[in-house]
Amino acid sequence: SVKPAPGGVELGGGAPGVPGAPGAPGVVGRAFTEGDAVEGVRRGGAALRLSEVTVRRADGTYALDQADLEVGFGEIVGVAGVEGNGQSELMAVIGGALAPERGRVELDGADLTRANPAARTRAGLGVVPEDRHHEGCVPELSVAENLHLGRLGEFRRFGVFLDRAALGRATTTVLDAHDVRAPGAFAPMASLSGGNQQKVVLARELALDPLVCLAASQPTRGLDIGAVEAVHGRIRAAASRGAGVLVVSAELDELLALCDRVVVAYRGRLLGPVDPRGDGAR
Repeated sequence: SVKPAPGGVELGGGAPGVPGAPGAPGVVGRAFTEGDAVEGVRRGGAALRLSEVTVRRADGTYALDQADLEVGFGEIVGVAGVEGNGQSELMAVIGGALAPERGRVELDGADLTRANPAARTRAGLGVVPEDRHHEGCVPELSVAENLHLGRLGEFRRFGVFLDRAALGRATTTVLDAHDVRAPGAFAPMASLSGGNQQKVVLARELALDPLVCLAASQPTRGLDIGAVEAVHGRIRAAASRGAGVLVVSAELDELLALCDRVVVAYRGRLLGPVDPRGDGAR
């Protein structure tokens, strides 16, 4: 259940629309210290901030109802909740695929509420969508092209000719580092399994420079245990380098193990943060 508590809410089991994990602390995982932030990424402040974001569905109901959310630099924040409580719309608003009826989206203090996805990427927002097959990649393009979407110009000689050899080498290096099983750098993205496509999308977003904030929805869905641990390690590493990280997941145990704070999506609101000291969270 979710109920008010000093400093936040308590998270337990059994309430409709809210997952519970009896016996699990409400917030556990990586200890955050300001020293984790890398040079060039300012310490403190908000990497990502949503203020009073409101989105209505076609039937008039609120997918997001004046939702507020803040992700600090070097912090991992989780969004828990049964699917259908506004998580998809939250990610769409953050990524720029959906304009809110009202409210504001800021990245490192800059107003990106009306910015398109490409502008958000240039500003340092990495997005791993839930539907990686249709929103996270272009299946008809090669693995290399998907991995370097928006950055293929780095591999053009004289600004015209694509240096396939250099592109292939760079792609192979990333595939090896992220343990992506692919027939080759120039194999069609569609030839990869869903789990390997997910690894490519995550690798691409983590490679943003600068990476101010990473927003990932269901980042480990469909992955085996070993791959899940590797993804968690890379998310923690991004936060340790100073990026803010937002993780939306239907797996409460994953959020409890990974995040510094957890909020709960419930009927268009973001409740919390969860108080790990509350009896309902233990």
